[in-house]
Amino acid sequence: MTVIEEVLAAEKLSEEKILKAKEEAVAAVLEAKKDQNSTIDAKKADLAEKEAEEIQSHKKHLETVIGNIAKDTNSQVSVIENKFDAKKAEVSEMIKRSL
Repeated sequence: MTVIEEVLAAEKLSEEKILKAKEEAVAAVLEAKKDQNSTIDAKKADLAEKEAEEIQSHKKHLETVIGNIAKDTNSQVSVIENKFDAKKAEVSEMIKRSL
């Protein structure tokens, strides 16, 4: 083998190694993208689950607060109605006495 043939053979071998390395790099990048996508999908699912839990918790809290407001309001209305009924009876008695 002549020197030129040896150089050409070495050059060809180098090109093959470079092509193989490029293919391996492309495969590694594709695999990394798949891993990244699956990690992102898992995080999205986890966040969606946490969001649903937080929304449910918030709904329960709101229902409790609304229930307490309704109880307080009903209690206040009842007190006012009782005062009104007492005044009504008092005014009725005053009218009866004045007649």
